[in-house]
This record gives sequence, C-alpha cells and structure tokens, in this order.
Amino acid sequence: MIDWNPNKRRTLWFRSVAAKEALGLPVENHPRFLGWVEDWIAGHIPMAEVQRRYAQLRSETPAELADAVDATTYAVMDEVRQEIPNIAGVSLSTAEERAEQAKKITDAWQSGRT
Repeated sequence: MIDWNPNKRRTLWFRSVAAKEALGLPVENHPRFLGWVEDWIAGHIPMAEVQRRYAQLRSETPAELADAVDATTYAVMDEVRQEIPNIAGVSLSTAEERAEQAKKITDAWQSGRT
C-alpha cells in the first residue's frame, strides 16, 4: 500500500506544476487556489473538491485572464487525481485497507470450505 502522506502529495503537486512551467505553460497561483491545494496536501479535502472550488473561482474571473491558466491548471489537477485516486470520496489508503480486509475474509472463507 502506498502511503500518500503530505510530503508525497506536496512532491507530486510541485513535480506536476514544474513540468508544465518548464514547457512555458502558466499554472494558477491565486492565493485562494493555493490554499485549497494546501488543504489537499494536508489530506483535508479530495482533489475533486479542489477542482470544484477552482471552477467556481474561474467563473468569477474574466475569461481573457482565465483561458491561458485554466487548461494547464486542470491538466495538473487531473495528473494528480490519476496518481492518487479517490473512490467516491474514500481515500486510496482506506479503499486499499477495505480491499485487503475483503481479501482476508474471502481467503478465510475459502480455506474453511475446502
């Protein structure tokens, strides 16, 4: 099981951002957005919530300012979500723990029947 602690989440986020910026692509740096990212890094909210809040923030921003940053920032968030998936709001570690417990129960049940 991978332990996606805050340090690993932070590393993943900044690695994804740095890759986009190395290509000359702008990534969102609005203080509210960065605060939400910090909440995600700390494990307080899922990336889906960061994306929802970001969409709301962008709807409050004039389109000409939003266009260049949007595509890149959404790409970073999508990369992060693919790396650390959430299943219906359940963290990956919890989902893995449940899967492991289910496997143990299945194995115990099968060993008792054979």
